[in-house]
Amino acid sequence: MERILLWQTLVGSHAWGMNRPDSDRDMFECFIYPTSAILRGEASRESFFTHNEREDTHSHEAGVVATQLLKGNINFLIGVIATPIMETKYLTSLREFIVTNPTRNFYHSIRGMALHNYGKYMADKECDPKRSPKILRVIEFGIRLLTEGKLELKPLTRVSIEEIPEAVKRLDGAYVNSKLPDVIPEEPVRGWLFDLRVANLNGGSFINTSHQPI
Repeated sequence: MERILLWQTLVGSHAWGMNRPDSDRDMFECFIYPTSAILRGEASRESFFTHNEREDTHSHEAGVVATQLLKGNINFLIGVIATPIMETKYLTSLREFIVTNPTRNFYHSIRGMALHNYGKYMADKECDPKRSPKILRVIEFGIRLLTEGKLELKPLTRVSIEEIPEAVKRLDGAYVNSKLPDVIPEEPVRGWLFDLRVANLNGGSFINTSHQPI
């Protein structure tokens, strides 16, 4: 079935400014199925993962993206705010709304991701030192979000695994003291999805803006 691409963003180490010359590329894609196909009940899989030699791509239908943002999924948040490779006005408008309406509901996903990866790290006898910055960068992102309302993907280097439990405590404290709203307003996000579906049904075009890959 036809999939109409709305945007591609570069996530993973490239999004955080922590990539090296030999780093793989991690891509986030948002697409829509034709609205007519959805109304006829023909739409099938809503998420896809593809792996190539140097590139992994996570692709999601726009309805999944909207729902996961409302649930506070950190991976989908990063997929919206990260460096775009190509985009349409629908990414631009959604990103602007998300950035200007920071909320606390991403805390649980951030904390869960950090603790999950920390547990994997501690269970790994080889203890790859590259994992520590990956874990801590997400925690620090969450702390900036909760304390300053900023969605900034900043690099981290030269951190140790011993810093992570204390960082989680700081994240917990930031959540308790945060003055941000608890959840993203649902109606504007659902309205964004509705407008997208109607535009496609009415034959509207989706103008892509390509960006030079990093």
